Order: sequence, then structure tokens, then C-alpha cells
Amino acid sequence: SLLLEAIQTRAAKSQISPQGMQLLSYAPLLKDGQVKGAARLSLNLSGEYARLARSRTLFLGYFVLDFILLLGLGAFILRRIVVSPLERLLKATERVIEGDYSHPVHLPGSREIAGLADSFNLMQQGLKDRREEVELHLRSLEEANRALQEARLETIRSEKMASVGLLAAGMAHEIGTPLAGIIGYSGILADELANDPEKSDYLRRISADAARIDRLVRDLLNYARPVKPEIECIPVKEFLEDLF
Repeated sequence: SLLLEAIQTRAAKSQISPQGMQLLSYAPLLKDGQVKGAARLSLNLSGEYARLARSRTLFLGYFVLDFILLLGLGAFILRRIVVSPLERLLKATERVIEGDYSHPVHLPGSREIAGLADSFNLMQQGLKDRREEVELHLRSLEEANRALQEARLETIRSEKMASVGLLAAGMAHEIGTPLAGIIGYSGILADELANDPEKSDYLRRISADAARIDRLVRDLLNYARPVKPEIECIPVKEFLEDLF
């Protein structure tokens, strides 16, 4: 045993119990160089183990608490520095998709986040400039289209007027010859029947109607013929008196 070993070897011996709950130490007692006996010291380690267990539990609690605090602080910093700016950038992107380019983005945070915001603002300004250019081109195309429509209508009017002119020229040629005969013969008959009031009245009406037809044909020709407008001064008072 350790006691005999301590006596025989004259040296202290120590041993921990198999359960680890007790420390045994043996030391020889010497007098005049002779071993007179031995002493044993027994220490109960259960209290130390209990303090170690409490210390381990406390340390583990501190570790978990520090981990939770660091996790919460990290989540707060991550949201403030990364998540929140990205959410604002996402909302700005949705506005750009809807066609609103009037809201530049200013994101606080790291240099990378600020650089991302600057790049987004440059992209937004570029899209705004392109949209204004497209709208300007569209307005130019609309104006050109209106001009083409007006030119087309003017061409159609010119073609119609040319057709009317040709028709009027043909009518004047076809109607003018017999109309001239009617006017001429009515004049001859008017001279011969001057003594007959009733027949002279008939001839006068025939001549007036024939002259009216001739005037209408000439007016149609003048309307179809392109002429430069002429400014003429007329007495307004006499003109109004003739109207009423």
C-alpha cells in the first residue's frame, strides 16, 4: 500500500480514490534519521467538484448570453448597414419599373453600398435621358405624321379640284355650244317678236335663264382654275344695301 511505500522509501506518496472524490496523501515521520511512523492526510474533493460544476455552468451561461447579445447586435448592424439599404434600393427599383425616374437614392453604409447607390442613380438618370429622347422622337414622328396627313389631304383636294376642272372644261365645251345657239336664236326671235309682249316676255326669260347657265359654267371653271387671290376695295354701305 502507499503507507508501506512511504515508510520504506521515506518519501511522501499521494493517491486519488477510484471515484475521484477523495485525495489520500502519506508521509513518513522521521526522528534522528529513523522512521518512527507515518501520517495520512485525506481530502474530500466533492466540494471542489461542485464548485467546478457551478463554474462550468456559469461559464456556459455567460457564453450563451454573450452569443445571443453578439447575434442580436450583429443582426441589428447587418440590417442597418446592408438589409435596410437594399430594401430602399429595391423600392427605388420598383419605382423605376413603374416609370418614375425622379427619386435618386442615397444609402448610408459602407463604401460598397454607397457605390451601389451611385451606380443605381447613374442608371436611373440614363434611363430618364433615354425616355426623354424617345418621347422627343415620338413627338417628331407625330408632327411628321400630321404633316404627311395634311399633305395627303391637300393632294386629294388638288386631285379633286383637277377632276372638277376637267369636268368643268368638258361641261363648258359640251354646254357652251348649244347654249350659245340658244342665246343667239333667242336674241333673233326677240327682235322679230318685239311687237308681241307675251312672246317677248318668254324670250326674255329664256335669255335670262340661258345667261344664268352660262354664268354658272364660267363660275365653275373659275373655281376649278387655280388663281391668285386679289384684294379689292368695295363700298361696304352699298354692298349691304344690295343685300337687304
